[in-house]
Amino acid sequence: MNCVVFKLDERLHEKLIKFYKAYEIKTPPYAKFAAKNYDVTITLYEKGKVMFQGIGADIEASIWQSMQSKLTGKPVENTAKSKDNKKNEKDDFYVYYSSIGSDETGCGDFFGPVVVVATYVPSNKIKELENLGIKDSKKINDDIIMKVAPEIMKTTPYTFFVLCNKDFNDLMEKNYNMVQIKAILHNKVLMDLVKKYNPDYKYPVVDQFVNEKKFYSYLKDDDTTLRGIKFYTKGESKCMSVAAASVIARYIFIIEMDKLSKISGFNLHKGAGIEVDNQIKEIINSSLFSIFFIDENQRVTLKDNGSIDEIKKYARYYNAGIHKMELKSQFRCDGSDGYLAWLDNVLEIRETANFDLDNKYDFKVFDNPNELRKAIEEKNKVNNKSRLVAGYCWNWIGEGKNKSDVYDITIPEYNFGMSWNLGNSSTWAIDKESVNEIGCIHTCQGLEFDYVGVIIGDDLRYENNHIITDYTKRAKTDQSIKGINKIAKEEGIEEAKRITDSIIKNTYKTLMTRGMKGCYVYCTDKKLNEYLKNR
Repeated sequence: MNCVVFKLDERLHEKLIKFYKAYEIKTPPYAKFAAKNYDVTITLYEKGKVMFQGIGADIEASIWQSMQSKLTGKPVENTAKSKDNKKNEKDDFYVYYSSIGSDETGCGDFFGPVVVVATYVPSNKIKELENLGIKDSKKINDDIIMKVAPEIMKTTPYTFFVLCNKDFNDLMEKNYNMVQIKAILHNKVLMDLVKKYNPDYKYPVVDQFVNEKKFYSYLKDDDTTLRGIKFYTKGESKCMSVAAASVIARYIFIIEMDKLSKISGFNLHKGAGIEVDNQIKEIINSSLFSIFFIDENQRVTLKDNGSIDEIKKYARYYNAGIHKMELKSQFRCDGSDGYLAWLDNVLEIRETANFDLDNKYDFKVFDNPNELRKAIEEKNKVNNKSRLVAGYCWNWIGEGKNKSDVYDITIPEYNFGMSWNLGNSSTWAIDKESVNEIGCIHTCQGLEFDYVGVIIGDDLRYENNHIITDYTKRAKTDQSIKGINKIAKEEGIEEAKRITDSIIKNTYKTLMTRGMKGCYVYCTDKKLNEYLKNR
């Protein structure tokens, strides 16, 4: 468990309490305030020390460390002693030989990309870079980095890679974890550096984020893996090539964030803490008049944020008036309000008067998934605007898969097999061959086709005259409900079921409303198939 402890300036005590008031928990002995914000517990002690504990402790604490640093003009040190810290205190040294090194930034940021940089610093250039003040690069603020980085980049060989938000999300959906992604990217930029500059170095150095054995295990299928890497905790303070990489990575990250802010028209926060989570709060505070378009029935992951209650909470915080209106017209599903209301009723999302289906919309239920596939293929011949999609109940085969004849989705009783969409998420909707692949909720959300064929998996069934959801039938590679097992363990299975019930229903509602002209369906649960036919 990550732990960050530091003395919080007294001027920030009330501000911290106010920030986390909505997440307040029972105060432990010798503390004046405690809160639990998602995966981080915050404790403010009577003597002024504040402790952040949990997976996101570093990120959450960095918000207050930055705030305090600006207030006092001094860097804020973590006084918590981990086993790794104690071990490396005995290993205090600095690398003065020629080296190549890599570092990354953006991994803990909500909005920004992941940026990984590798640099080459020969021994005779170390002093020169030391004079720029980057020996301990993590203590340099962004203003200085924007001035220093261009100077480093003029004379220091470097390579970099920017993993944009979409590509990062695509990898996560394919069951890559954060450490695996970092291992791949660090190896990539280091190998690119070696190929491009052929530097004369003693060792490659990586700012340690994983042990050596695990690092290379993630690269076992890569034929171009750099060997002999030294892994140093706080590598930027021990090796100039890592320090230079750290500064350049941050510089590129800031530029990329500025680009995203210009595109969005909004000043996006760096990091991932309360200021980011509460972008709603900033919108209300900074605007004379704000408009939010909310559809709470489109929440399809545990991380989805921005509820009506959240908006109301911050409106009250700033004493802002609220006017709630309803959009009366829509153009989804060829403007068929009847079909949408019927679907809400059928899936038991909400009760409506639309018990019977609007005949204007082409809705069909198939007993055989192969027949469903044929029907969509025929519709697609017209103008390449028909696609197959499915609930996330089948694992996404990752390593080595690049052919659509490697089947992820199989229904053995019908000899049915198809692949999830390949590495073409951005063009899946228009690629002609995509009719031979199946899209998931993350691939097709926000898209529209003429016809959509939906395969409903085992996470939705019909029992005792009711729609039943079952999150345990979701694929192990499904990241949309990541963390639900922890919720089930800590808060009970019923709470986990309550949370995932709406996510699963909303997922299928979203999938079943991608077709402008029609929706064709096959259900793995035969009772659900019959139920939909009879409705």
